[in-house]
Order: sequence, then structure tokens, then C-alpha cells
Amino acid sequence: MEDTTKLKYYKLLLFLNSASDLERDILICLSHVYPKSISATQLATMIDVSIKARTLSRGVLKRLGDAGYILLDKLTPKLYSIRINHEDSLMSLLVDTCKAGDAVRESYLKKIENIEAGDG
Repeated sequence: MEDTTKLKYYKLLLFLNSASDLERDILICLSHVYPKSISATQLATMIDVSIKARTLSRGVLKRLGDAGYILLDKLTPKLYSIRINHEDSLMSLLVDTCKAGDAVRESYLKKIENIEAGDG
């Protein structure tokens, strides 16, 4: 592995280590389902966050959006579409790394299908 590649992965590891558990869960989930956008309710269900914690996560989503790590597209006054910002160099590396996790991706996509079907 080239030194520049090692440095990129090292920076990614440092970033993930400095992120809170909730931030890390959100980014890992969004990286696995990229390029799909999901709702906040779907995200909360996928990362097994309670309704109370989901309310608390709104601040986390705003911080991640303000930092440019995720994209929050407002669809209605109360509904947002959330996706990873693949144009950010760290998030692009995270997306590429998560491609190795096919089983996890399939698990997340299955949860999305169940949520959309109303099986939550």
C-alpha cells in the first residue's frame, strides 16, 4: 500500500475515532446504502435508535450536514432525505471502504424494504 493511501486511511480512522457513537453509526449506515437517500425515520430504524434518541439525533444530523459529511434535502417541512456526501474526501473513502461489506449493505437495504412495506 502506498504511503498516500495509508495516510488517507489513517485520517479516516482518526476521524471515525473522534466521532460520537451516534455520528459513527449514521455515517457507516449511510455509507453502506450509498447512493440511496433515506428518511430520518428509516435511518433511526436502521441504526436501532429509539424515538427519544431520534429527537436527540436531529442535532447530530445538523452538525454532520453543517460539516459537509452528509446532505440533508428538505422534501417537506418535516421530511428530509439524508445521504452521505460522497464529494467529501473522507466520506468518499468511507463509501469505498464500506463497499467491502456486501452482507451489511444487503442487511441495511432489506431493512429499508421492510420499513417501506410497513413491516418496520
